Amino acid sequence: MSALGKWLRRWQPIAIHSVMLAGARPEAVAGAPGNSLQVAFERWREWAVVQRDLIIGNKPAITTEEYDAVERRFGAWAVKL
Repeated sequence: MSALGKWLRRWQPIAIHSVMLAGARPEAVAGAPGNSLQVAFERWREWAVVQRDLIIGNKPAITTEEYDAVERRFGAWAVKL
């Protein structure tokens, strides 16, 4: 994998999280980088589980509410996986 590919893969979940919270459709989020909905969800979830459990200064990196909101937005994929 190229250096650019590795960089994009590393930061993609943060972008997915942000745009899903802002109201983007899951299909559009997945399609922008050419991913399937399943790949987008799996990449986001792998990152988000760690961030939800990471405590910095007595605060989680992302809140459980944020995690749940994005998971709900993914809908059926969140239930299947």
